[in-house]
Amino acid sequence: MTDGPEERAASVALVFEYVDPSLLGMNLEAGDFPPLLQGCAGMLVACGVDTAKTRLVITGDFVRSVQDRGEPGSEYHENYNTQRNTGMVGGKTIPLPDSTVDVLLQAVMFVPLNHAEDAAAVAGSALHTVVHEAQHVVIAQHGEASGELEATPWARRNLLIAADQVIEEYRAELVACQVVGPSGWNTEDLVSSAKTWLGDLQRIATVEYQSHLDVGRLAYDILQESHTVWKLLGYAAAEQLEARDGLPTVVAEDELWTAMIEPHWEEFTLLLARVPGGDERIPRAELESLASDLADLFADWLVTLGFEFTDHPEGAAFYIRDWTLLALELD
Repeated sequence: MTDGPEERAASVALVFEYVDPSLLGMNLEAGDFPPLLQGCAGMLVACGVDTAKTRLVITGDFVRSVQDRGEPGSEYHENYNTQRNTGMVGGKTIPLPDSTVDVLLQAVMFVPLNHAEDAAAVAGSALHTVVHEAQHVVIAQHGEASGELEATPWARRNLLIAADQVIEEYRAELVACQVVGPSGWNTEDLVSSAKTWLGDLQRIATVEYQSHLDVGRLAYDILQESHTVWKLLGYAAAEQLEARDGLPTVVAEDELWTAMIEPHWEEFTLLLARVPGGDERIPRAELESLASDLADLFADWLVTLGFEFTDHPEGAAFYIRDWTLLALELD
């Protein structure tokens, strides 16, 4: 899995996987680290991670590196991919059984570029990603990560997990916006995200479900796609709060935004605004209370989309209650 020996940069262990370090401008024999790698490692340290228990992993095959650390037989890990709505995953924080944490970054971000403007843009993205991922590490190392939900009914458990993760993503992105600057989530690209979201929901409900008729799979797929967008909207909310700026007019007046997101946007942003950034400590009990409120909101949001995910004494149930959006023709 690891292509070379573990190195150190700015007091953080640095690991290369599925990539030749020389392609990234590294000279392992001389111990030379390119400035961007040094900067990313230094940023992890500056964010306050436990350096004795944190590794920075630069991988040329992101999916394989995630799967290498996954649970054998896990549907999530076996089907893992880097596509998220209209974007791609650039980094991921993975806690390991020995209480250490690996922060994975895409190796392509560190390939030397000749064009200064392109290099600066990629460097800004890499540093933003590192600060964001560092907050996940710090949150976990301070005992603020998600708690035990095994006794919670199935539908409620899934909504709480989604809410808790969206809150953590928001906390991480808020700090990244403050330290490095916004990544551009709060832009007119949100229109494309809403369109992609609806297209995914339509594909899952009107094509895939009709072929397999597995309600559990239907519920999982709908919630996964919605969860992805709620995270993205959490990033947008963080940028909006940091910039003290509203939505672009082209977003606020978009038909799909108005139908799918606007009914819950104000409550969503106000609730997240009650949460501090990942660099500020908050008792886990307060996070659980906030996650409960957000889970309630997500349950209502699913109804707006045409679905209902609920628990009954005999078990969880997932319904398609309204086909209005699902029948809408996309351009």
